[in-house]
Amino acid sequence: SKSLFIGKEKLAGINELIEHCKNIYNKEKPKINKEYVHPYYMLLDAGDNCQNPTQEDIAKIRPILKFASQDLLIGLVAKHLKQIPVIAGVTLNYTKENKNSKKLISAQQYHRDLNDKSLMHLVIPIYDIKEHSGPFTYIDVETSNLILEAYKEKEGRLKDSMVNKYVKKENIIKLTGEAGSAWFMSPYYSIHCGARVRKGFRLLLIISYASPNLAVECVGFLHRKSYHKKLVHDNLTKNEKNLLKIYN
Repeated sequence: SKSLFIGKEKLAGINELIEHCKNIYNKEKPKINKEYVHPYYMLLDAGDNCQNPTQEDIAKIRPILKFASQDLLIGLVAKHLKQIPVIAGVTLNYTKENKNSKKLISAQQYHRDLNDKSLMHLVIPIYDIKEHSGPFTYIDVETSNLILEAYKEKEGRLKDSMVNKYVKKENIIKLTGEAGSAWFMSPYYSIHCGARVRKGFRLLLIISYASPNLAVECVGFLHRKSYHKKLVHDNLTKNEKNLLKIYN
């Protein structure tokens, strides 16, 4: 199915990760209030400053890299890909309530990511997320294949009306639940959308793993030289080194 739920209780360091992400959010609240543009605000995007990441970027990423390097997560992805993965991207995005019923745009519309077939998203809500919170939502792989075959002449985003012709309730997976719960899913094989917040706000962390040989097209991969030289330090674990494509 290329998807898997992992309960919070199974994830080492999840409470520290949640606190780290909340601290990033709380620190940037004034900036968010001034600069927020529908449909979301990126508090962290490893692809944004890929040519020259700041020390602030690196400070945000280090604890996330440490969390992502735990044996359970690397082991699950490695078993799926049949090789040790690298980090292909990290994003932390905030979405607030859409009070004006604005048109669905960007990632709010159904789509799939075409850069890399091996890509696996680990999706983690930083606050409890409910139906009205705009949960990350995806269609199971088999149904996604039917939709993609039906609209193979179409590129980019799909309207809900196009998707709804082929889906039933059981085909739609909405990632609602406790903060710190996690879901693996394939953004290439599963059509997905999110950030449709009707009440309150959503803060979502996505850590993307990929094959070390196929992840070269992902602009946010952390073994890019600009990140690599700033993330490497003497106390990196073997797992962290693997995620940065350091094998000696």
